[in-house]
Amino acid sequence: MTMKRIKDFSIEIIKKEVSGQYSKVFHTKVFTLFASSECVSIGLAEGFPKIYEYCFCFLKDEQGQWFGDGKGQLAIRNFVIKQAEKDPRLVLKYYKKWLSDFNKFTEFNKILLNTKLENLTDKKLYEFFKKYYDLYVKAGGVGYICDSFMSTGETDWLEEILGKELQNYSKDERKQIITSLVAPTRLSSAMAEEQDLMKIALRVSKLYGLRFPAFEKLDSKIKTALKKHSNKYYWIKNNYHNVEYYSAEDAYFKAQQLLKEEKNKIQTRYFQNKKLSGSIKLSQQKKNIVLVANLFADWKDLRKTGVLIVMEMFDRFLNEVAMRTDYTKTDLTFVVFDEIAKILFNKADLKKEISERKKKCFFLVKPNGEYIVAGDKDADKYFACLIKSVDNSREFRGVTASKGVATGRVRLILKVSDMNSFQDGEILVTNNTTPEYVPVMKKAAAIITEQGGLTSHAAIVSRELNKPCIIGIKNIAEILKTGDVVEVDANYGTVKKL
Repeated sequence: MTMKRIKDFSIEIIKKEVSGQYSKVFHTKVFTLFASSECVSIGLAEGFPKIYEYCFCFLKDEQGQWFGDGKGQLAIRNFVIKQAEKDPRLVLKYYKKWLSDFNKFTEFNKILLNTKLENLTDKKLYEFFKKYYDLYVKAGGVGYICDSFMSTGETDWLEEILGKELQNYSKDERKQIITSLVAPTRLSSAMAEEQDLMKIALRVSKLYGLRFPAFEKLDSKIKTALKKHSNKYYWIKNNYHNVEYYSAEDAYFKAQQLLKEEKNKIQTRYFQNKKLSGSIKLSQQKKNIVLVANLFADWKDLRKTGVLIVMEMFDRFLNEVAMRTDYTKTDLTFVVFDEIAKILFNKADLKKEISERKKKCFFLVKPNGEYIVAGDKDADKYFACLIKSVDNSREFRGVTASKGVATGRVRLILKVSDMNSFQDGEILVTNNTTPEYVPVMKKAAAIITEQGGLTSHAAIVSRELNKPCIIGIKNIAEILKTGDVVEVDANYGTVKKL
């Protein structure tokens, strides 16, 4: 795909999307989130008949607020539902093709992990970077149809259509049945990593009890197991903003924490509940939709591992380009890939643009490769479209993802650094959760998110952890502040400000 920078886009469309739908919020950089936006727009369009006509992002103070084409999202969802109702294999074929692309991306990633980029010529470095970038865009691509199952508001569309065939059950029974029906078929990647690590932790406990020796003094077989574990999950601590290698020593420290929790708290109850729903009578069409919802929950989690994996290699490539040019690695996180060749070969001077983007940046990507990147004053007209939420209500409603009741102080998490101050028993409030949120999710008394969908990360992990969780409360991360005291009643989907 040939990228083409354009100067303008309809302000009216931007206003409509900002006011009419949910957004994703990320602690992020221009380069990484722009790459994912290419996945959503260009990568999806190359492999799926329905598309996002555009996606765009406002980025300031390393905080990105991302929006997609709401009409396109609905068209994708409706297409998936129609295909699923006919035969879920019609959707599965897209997954299989995507998985082939994803595996090509991860295989090339393995090659690059063992490649010394500093030994490559400028030409070869760029060729590798471009090949890797293109593979990532393709590997993300069709995987973003999973996001069409997301929602926001007091009701979940999936819960509504399945609930119509469960009217003989009480509201609570319907909720339990539906959450059981759409459960993932496997643990999330973050919880699977903990389960694998727990096996090593139990070996440590058998040899040493809770009197943990220094890593260097561990039994050699355990050290080898920890090194293999960290090599397998080296990406687990990464996110859209930070790259942090997961070492064997990190894994050992985490294993100690798991043992100190007295037992492995990964829940098996939720997966066992799927057996309870086996006798539930649904039409074949609705059963097919459930199968696709199950697929999407697992698919989206696997797609997210690709995001965490790519951050490591993007960081290495940008660092190497910085070493060869008059830019810092931080500078290069404010460019887009289309500008890398100009910087590397033509020694283009983009420092003024980069400086402007550091203040604030708006970007937009279309499936035909057209894009906008506007910084500082050039971005003002787009930022003027953002609406600051003002809500003096004391009660808010969303969708129950995991039942339970909790009262506590709010801790608003918008950046990874915010997690350091999270205390046991606080109420986690955020736009959405991703794998790096799991440690604070385990500490939280309850979880509240803006993004909804019974197959969302927050919904899945909260059920694995058996934590009260309400999803899909629009703008709740703007309305509630750290220190607010709230009551979370996830039995009824309500949050009350006390």
